[in-house]
Amino acid sequence: MKKLILLIFSLFSATLMQAQTLKVAIGEVTYAIPAAEAGNMLYSSGSTVTILNKTYTLSEIDSMYVDNSSVDDAAVNVTYSGSTAKVTIPGALAQYLTVATSGAHVSIMQSASLASEINYTLTGSSTAGSFYMDGDYKATLTLNNVSLTNPDSAAINIENGKRIAVDIEGTNALVDGTSGSQKACFMINGHSEFTGSGTLALTGKTKHALWGDEYVQLKKTFTGTITVVSSVKDGFSINQYFKMNNGTVIMTAPGDDGIQVETTGEATDANNGQIMINGGTLNINVAADGAKGIRCDSLMTITDDDGYHTTINITTATTAYAGKGLKSGTDMNITGGTFTITTNGKGEWDSDDKAASACAALKADRNMTISGGTFTLTATGSGGKGINADGVLTISGGTMTIKTTGGLYYNNGTTENTNYTGNTDNVSSSYTSSPKGMKVDGNVIISGGTISVKTSGYNAEGIESKAELYIKDGTVEVEAYDDAINSSSNMYIQGGKIYVSATNNDGLDANGNMYIQGGTVVAYGTTSPECGIDANEEGGYSVKITGGTLIGIGGGTSYPNSSGTTQPSIAYSGTVSSGTSIALNGSDGTNVLGFTMGRSYSGSVVILMTSPSLTAGSSYTLYTGSTISGDSWHGLYAPATVSSTGTSAGTVSSLSSPYSSIGTGGGGGQPGGGPGGGPGGR
Repeated sequence: MKKLILLIFSLFSATLMQAQTLKVAIGEVTYAIPAAEAGNMLYSSGSTVTILNKTYTLSEIDSMYVDNSSVDDAAVNVTYSGSTAKVTIPGALAQYLTVATSGAHVSIMQSASLASEINYTLTGSSTAGSFYMDGDYKATLTLNNVSLTNPDSAAINIENGKRIAVDIEGTNALVDGTSGSQKACFMINGHSEFTGSGTLALTGKTKHALWGDEYVQLKKTFTGTITVVSSVKDGFSINQYFKMNNGTVIMTAPGDDGIQVETTGEATDANNGQIMINGGTLNINVAADGAKGIRCDSLMTITDDDGYHTTINITTATTAYAGKGLKSGTDMNITGGTFTITTNGKGEWDSDDKAASACAALKADRNMTISGGTFTLTATGSGGKGINADGVLTISGGTMTIKTTGGLYYNNGTTENTNYTGNTDNVSSSYTSSPKGMKVDGNVIISGGTISVKTSGYNAEGIESKAELYIKDGTVEVEAYDDAINSSSNMYIQGGKIYVSATNNDGLDANGNMYIQGGTVVAYGTTSPECGIDANEEGGYSVKITGGTLIGIGGGTSYPNSSGTTQPSIAYSGTVSSGTSIALNGSDGTNVLGFTMGRSYSGSVVILMTSPSLTAGSSYTLYTGSTISGDSWHGLYAPATVSSTGTSAGTVSSLSSPYSSIGTGGGGGQPGGGPGGGPGGR
């Protein structure tokens, strides 16, 4: 018997000198030994043979044969076919791997004594299969046209806790079962880095679709698509951080958040709790109550990096009460990208905070900084907001279009009203959430960019700061139901081009002082007692003008105060119909500014106007029904080309500082508008 076996191995050895590979098949696992590496095959006691330090029990070997196939010493291949899976192990790795198969379920354990990377390639299809891998060293997982459904647990579970390079090639799909303890259909306990040009469809029937215990990164070399077909909970649930540099992510119906990133609890972990998006496309639709499209516990950073453009499209359904498009646990910094975010859900009662809460396209729990990008932000639900920041909002660039259409949301924990139209003066701010284009608890600082805001629901303000508000440069256009721009403290208009129009309240409303220091401003408030320009005179504050070109129209106005005002103004009170032009000329006939009324008012209005061309002590005449032309900003010409002056409305023979009055109202009008814009909920 021993002589026979020795003769067999001698024949194999002779054959291997001419052929390429010896195959040792044990069940569904085949070990592939290249001839050049086989060396001496040691036979012992008639029961085992050792090849490349791997000992095989002869009674377990189903077959041994030689073929001309090639062997990659670092590659393990798993091929699924229905109820079975075949595993091919290179001889060089055989001694380091413990492989088990049960039907189409494959488990591979890598020994800690092997400190080199293995590439595991999965291909084929099974409706009752899975892949499990564990070890102590980094690895590469290649998905190459594999389709796996595991009715009992995760389709793929990588447990080695190291860097896992996931290469997606061809068309791939993973589905888990409806029961079990798995966190996702695709689980990675390690640092996962995705590359490749293929597609991967994930269906999470128990919890998430993709779960990463440490960071998940889509690298620049990832040009493929990951689709979350559905998930019971989050589409991606990730610890540490998520970084996207390229590729496409599509989520059609996650059961909770689209992408959720949580901190690990280890303070030393890099970028802990962060989301970093530097390129690629994300299309995410969420429908669950309170769901967020993309959410992280810490900093969110979004940009275009090295030509890799970022596109983010997020929609929250009407069932996603108080949902958010982008939500950061601390700061949110955006420097580039194209964003189309629509929130459709109403508000809801937050039982933890004991307050009403509403939807927002962008929500930062601390500061938000935007220096670039193109934004289309829409909130249709009750109390919805385009931007909601709990800290400071800084905008220095980008193009932003914000629209809200929902009404005022009311909820005291027991009673809900999604279109509350009652008086809110005696209602706790915790019970209401007003629709707003921008709602900011800290300062608002705008120094660049193009901003367009429209709000139409009851109590809906355009831009609100609960502290100070600065406009230093850029283009700002706001049309609002309530105050167009409101600050709970001082407001500083220092530059830029500003147009505001409020249909039921003030145009510019500061609950502290209002400083007009530069820029070009057209501000419409509604009829008396509301104002185009409103400082909280009842609280002892005032308007202080030191520069800029301004037209403020409303039923009343706050008048400039002599303290702090160095540039004089003229206040006209009278009736001016929509489409009527006025011209303010100096004594030599030179036009200082012209204006064409863009709104209709019932009754008289007060128009406060100022320009750097006005000089105290000089004479000026105001004409109505003028014919003017030139370049204008929402009807404001500075100066205008006047072809016909029209009818004189009055003359100031010696312009006073801080202002002089012309018209039927004398120095009247409604001084101030009182404090504008209550707390407005969340």
